Amino acid sequence: MTRGKTHIPVSFQLIDTVRKGYCLLDKSTQAEVAGFIESMQHETGLFTSRDNSPDLYYSLFGTWMVEALELSHTRMKIKNFFMRNELNSDYRSSIDSFASILIQSLLIGENYKKPGYLSLFNFLSGKGMHVDFAYRAFFFLLSYDALYKPGMVFQFLARVPLYLYALPADSPSSFQSAVIIAKHSAGMKVDKEADALMSYFEEEKGFKVYCHQKNADMLSTAVSLFALKKAGSDLRMIAPACVQLIQENYRSGAFVAGDGDETRDLEYTFYGLLALGALK
Repeated sequence: MTRGKTHIPVSFQLIDTVRKGYCLLDKSTQAEVAGFIESMQHETGLFTSRDNSPDLYYSLFGTWMVEALELSHTRMKIKNFFMRNELNSDYRSSIDSFASILIQSLLIGENYKKPGYLSLFNFLSGKGMHVDFAYRAFFFLLSYDALYKPGMVFQFLARVPLYLYALPADSPSSFQSAVIIAKHSAGMKVDKEADALMSYFEEEKGFKVYCHQKNADMLSTAVSLFALKKAGSDLRMIAPACVQLIQENYRSGAFVAGDGDETRDLEYTFYGLLALGALK
C-alpha cells in the first residue's frame, strides 16, 4: 500500500490500523464482523446509512473496512458501481465529494481520473459549508494525500489556513483529533494539540465528546487514539479503559456508539476496529 519508498497516505494508515484491530479478534468474532459489513451493502454496490439507503459517506467506511478485511467479492461490487456511474455532477456536499474521491482512488487505482487541484480546493470551500472547517480540511488533506505525494509547496499552502484557524474552546474531541492529523500531515508540530486532546480522557472510561461531559463514546475514543498515536503519545496508561469501552460496545458483528444509542452501523464498526488497532 505504499506510494513511493517512504510516503504512506493517511487513508492507507487508517486501513492498516483497522486491519490490525480486526486481526486482534478471535476467528468467530472476525466472521461476525465480516458478515455484518457484507450485509450492509446495497444492491447498487454502495453501502447503506442508518436508514438503509445507499450513501457515499457510509460507503467510505464500508470500503475502508472491505479493503482492511480483504473481502474481495464485496470490494468488486462497490468498484463496479463506480466504474458504471459518473457522480461528479451529483455530489450533495463537500464531504460526499471527498468520500467519492477516496473510494475511487483506492479501488480504481492508477486508472482513476484524478480531479485537479482547483477542484479539491473548490470542494473544501464549496457545498457543505455547514460542516466545520477542521472536518472539511481533514477530508481535503486525506484526499490530496491519497492522490498526490505531498511536497513542500503543498505543505506550505496547507499550513497557512491551519495556522490561522483557531478551534473554538468548546470543540469536540473529534475536531481536535482532525486538527492534529491535518497539521501532522502538513508537517506541523502537534505537541500542544495532543496535550489538549488528552484532557478529553476520562479515567476508567475513555475519550469524551466534550471535556465537561462524563461519558466516553466510541467515535471520540477511536479518532483520539489514532490522532494521539500519530502524534507519538504514550497510550499505555489509557489503554485498559479504552479496551473496556470497546468490549462493552460490541454487538454481534458490529460496534455501537457507546452513548446509549444501540444502532449498529458501518461508521461505528469502523471506529471500534480503528480504536483496537490504534492500541496494538
